[in-house]
This record gives sequence, C-alpha cells and structure tokens, in this order.
Amino acid sequence: MAAITFDKATLQYPGNPRPTINNMDLEIRDGEFVAVVGPSGSGKSTTLRMVAGLEKLTGGEIFIGDVPASTLAPSKRDVAMVFQSYALYPHMTVAENMAFALKMQNIKKDEQDRRVAEASRLLDLDQYLERYPKALSGGQRQRVAMGRAIVRDPQVFLLDEPLSNLDAKLRVSTRAEISQLQRRLNTTMLYVTHDQTEAMTMADRIAVLEGGNMQQVGTPEELYMQPANAFVATFIGTPSMNLVTGTIEGDQIAIGHIHLPLPVLKSQPTADRVLVGMRPENFRLVSAEESSAKARAEYVENFGADKYVHLSIDGLNDLGDFLIRVPNTTKVMQGDVLGIEFDTKYIHLFDGETKERLN
Repeated sequence: MAAITFDKATLQYPGNPRPTINNMDLEIRDGEFVAVVGPSGSGKSTTLRMVAGLEKLTGGEIFIGDVPASTLAPSKRDVAMVFQSYALYPHMTVAENMAFALKMQNIKKDEQDRRVAEASRLLDLDQYLERYPKALSGGQRQRVAMGRAIVRDPQVFLLDEPLSNLDAKLRVSTRAEISQLQRRLNTTMLYVTHDQTEAMTMADRIAVLEGGNMQQVGTPEELYMQPANAFVATFIGTPSMNLVTGTIEGDQIAIGHIHLPLPVLKSQPTADRVLVGMRPENFRLVSAEESSAKARAEYVENFGADKYVHLSIDGLNDLGDFLIRVPNTTKVMQGDVLGIEFDTKYIHLFDGETKERLN
C-alpha cells in the first residue's frame, strides 16, 4: 500500500481560461480512506484521473508512495480504478471478468484462480462466479467491479462515484460494505462522490473541491462543526445550513431586529457585514408570546424521526426560506404562527466579503 501526495498539482486544458485543478495540495496517508466531494464540474473525477495517469499534469506533482507519478505510464502506477458504470465485459462470466487483468499480466492460471477465489469470498460472490453480468443485480455488478480491482492487489484504489447507479436502499448497504472492505484490506482508497452523505458516513477524511480549488480537508466532524468558509458550511450537512446577512454592533450581531451575542472571533471581519450560519437542528420552537423572533410555518416536511419546518420570519422577509429541524413529536402545521429560539453556542460567523470563517 502507499500514500498519495498532491504537491501543487495543476491541470489546465488548452483554451480554458482557468485551471480545472488549481495548485492542489493534499496528503492521503497509507491505508487512509479519503473522499473528494464537490458540486458538478468542481474537478472531482479529474483528480482521480490525474492519479491514474489518464490526465497529464500541467504543473506540480503527484507522488504515489515516494515515487513521482507524472512521468509514469498508467500501467506502471499500480492503481486500480472502479468506475461508475461498472465496465464489465458482458461476454465473460464473473470469474473471467475478475481474472481478466491478471490474464493480461501473464499471471499463472493457478495464481489467478487463487486471487479470484480470495476476492470472491471477501465480497460474497462465490455463488455468482459462473454467471454473466446480465444475470446480476446492480449491487452484485458493483461488487464484481470491486473484485476485479482487489485481485490486482494494487497500492491504491480509486473509486469514481461507484454507487450512483444504485437505488437508495442498495446504496446504504453497499457503502457499508465498501467501508468494511477498506478496513479489512487496510488499503489506501480515494473515493469521489457528489453525495456528501456517502462521504460523511464512509471516509476518514473529506476533501471539498469547488471550481478546481481545495476548500477544506478534514474529518467529517471538523467539516460539519468548523467549516472553513461559507461554501463548505452550506455544502456539508443535510439539510443545508441557514446563512443570513447580519452586522456587528458592539458585542452583538444584528440580523434585522433580532440580536444575537457575538462569539469570540479568531480573525476580524473586513467589513461590518457578516454572514451568520445556523444549523437547522440548533433551533427550538416556542409560543409566539415567548420570543421576539416570530415566524410563520410556510411548509412542513415529515421525515419520520424529524420534521423540517420552512419558515418566514416577521420583519425579515428578505431571508427567503428559513429551515429548522425539530423532532417528529413537535406539533406544528402549515400556517402556524410561532416563536423560534436559537442555541447561540452554535453560531457560525463568516466574513461578508471573503466568506472565510471568523470564529
């Protein structure tokens, strides 16, 4: 197994005004599971293709172990890639699909059989080895694609949105299988997804990309509790963080007629205007008479254990949709007028100009 190190890795296609990947610095430790997330077009899959050697760097370097990889052919990088589309050969059985790369490497037949059998036991595929891909479910095909990568015994696994073609229930079970598999193999895994729930539940650390620029790298808890900027704050977390404009007035933050205590600042804002972030779960509903922040429930979504309440707050009509999460047992219906209270320990404050975290 091997670590992966991006040292100011840059990729800019000819004719593009901006780099697709811009000066990326990222270290993935040996045996670590790192997920790369971001919106469409942020450079997630390109990052994976750079490691695999399918895209040529225009600046910087990528190290696999201690070896500079930019001059290595893809076949010499000792990485295995699992694609979104499975990419199985339809005319080959499961066993033949898994053994194909080994056959191309002229590995002896008994060694091929040994590796396929070992991967098959690991992935619970023994009963499907003689089947063809058309006779498999989506989840089974994905396990075969994983098995084809495992038999190669690579230094690094690269997974490009491998669960996006599965239904919701199967995604949940398969992401658990991949997480457990990575821990059993103790292998380095770089996992690309647009689904931040996958990243939060599976990865040791998460790297957030936006516009080809690395926004933050950290554990799921760090990204959720201490987002580095407003983009990370709203991208990580379901439902998304509420973000409103306020001003600093002495030791308070003013959001219209609502005043909240100013948290301890680690850096000073560049202007009076700040962005105030509030997670939906850090509110509670009270009677309208108990609170200075009166609101109307415009829409209530029931998610089983929780309800998501979309609010319009009196005097702050420019806020638009303000979302809070409350327990399902909370009695609230569309049209109710009520008060809201915010747990001020959980204020997230960002600079109104740079969008960087202040507290």
